[in-house]
Amino acid sequence: MQLPHAALHRGLYLMAKVSVIMPSLNVAAYIDEAVESVLRQTLEDIEVICVDAGSTDGTWEKLEGYASSDGRLKLIRSDKKSYGYQMNLGISEAAGDYIGIVETDDYIELDMYERLYDAAIETNADIVKSDFDMFITGDNGQRIYVPYSLRKLNRVKYGRTYSSEDYMNGTLKPECYIWNAIYRKGFLTEKDICFNETPGASFQDFGFRYQVTYLADRIVAVDHICYHYRRDNMNASTYNPMTAEYNLRETEYILGILKKRFPDADRVLEAFAKEVIEYAFWPYFEVLKWSHPAEGTAKAFEGFREIISGFLEKGYVKEGDIDGGLWLAANLLADGVETFLGYARVVSRLDTERISAYLSRVREASDVIVFGSGLRGNNIYAFLVSNGINSIRAFCDNDTGRQGDSRYGVGIMAPEEAAGRYAEAIYIITVSLHEQEIREQLENTGVAEERILSYALPIDPHFCTNSMMKKRM
Repeated sequence: MQLPHAALHRGLYLMAKVSVIMPSLNVAAYIDEAVESVLRQTLEDIEVICVDAGSTDGTWEKLEGYASSDGRLKLIRSDKKSYGYQMNLGISEAAGDYIGIVETDDYIELDMYERLYDAAIETNADIVKSDFDMFITGDNGQRIYVPYSLRKLNRVKYGRTYSSEDYMNGTLKPECYIWNAIYRKGFLTEKDICFNETPGASFQDFGFRYQVTYLADRIVAVDHICYHYRRDNMNASTYNPMTAEYNLRETEYILGILKKRFPDADRVLEAFAKEVIEYAFWPYFEVLKWSHPAEGTAKAFEGFREIISGFLEKGYVKEGDIDGGLWLAANLLADGVETFLGYARVVSRLDTERISAYLSRVREASDVIVFGSGLRGNNIYAFLVSNGINSIRAFCDNDTGRQGDSRYGVGIMAPEEAAGRYAEAIYIITVSLHEQEIREQLENTGVAEERILSYALPIDPHFCTNSMMKKRM
């Protein structure tokens, strides 16, 4: 690919171990933390390729400053506002053995690329992935982190070598992110893997994700959180009301590639069909809860109806293969777009009302106590803070090893201490397995039954860090 005439290079052309691609457009508020986390890597033999799509908010000038002081950083001015085009420009210019990707409103651990590169060399991997976390910033400026575990959410065993076969036979579930990884450049070149160069910056990682998933021979994951993914940038593509249109565009793109790359495509399409159904519906239902879908949504679902109906007719997806709600949504869409859209509106409205009612109940209290300071307690704390609930006074926990410690500056107390200090607080039980025993324990310490709440909402990282909820709730 030829660079546009406006491309600007600084520094030496290095043979790097890892080339880090950083696409940007008007991210001046975040760019310093992102770039500095890359330039300060313990793996020094890297190059950083910043591809800017015409920023007007000072992003470009900040990047020029970094390029003038560190010869490892190259600048490219993209002549198109397209995330896919920017990424392809960066990869075409990369001199590294491996390619990394850092979104310019996120940041990474300082040893990320050393860890991933060492694992890649040890295992001769095409792809090495890591765990990551999602973070939001509370009203007090404090960051709250929610971990994403590949082992828990995608069935990965760390250190084991997988291949595309494991995704096709269902051993592994693809995860929807591309930046918590490095990719062997030779693998991308040999397989002719590239991004879809459509306008904008929404969901263009979709096509890349499934190309690498279904074409890689050696994939390894490391047991370490290396990447920090920002969820409170309201300009991020994940909150875009055109989600259905963008997802359809990428689905059509990858379907064309899979049919071309796999002469006997039934097996890979059967695996991909389950992914299409999930990503056709899940982001759209989220938009319905917290915002308003774009005008072209109904037309987009006409396109999805044709694709998903074909999957159902060919038996690529059967009842029991996917979540029951997704199965119902797929069949309703096959019956007709308006039928499906009506169903989606009702389901999303009921979900919104349920979440809103729960938050209203919590907001009634001047003091809130989160019972449980483990992973569930952490995620529920993030959910509450992301919705503007700043009245959490303490965690309480029966684990004496945690008592006296703190999380995000909030103390962890024994239940008796919390009840003595905050008898009129709302107590949210996060440990569903022992809910009845905890209820009885709290009541025995003087907490009234009506002040003890279960937590029956989702616990997954996406939900607990959804910053659109605050706007709607």
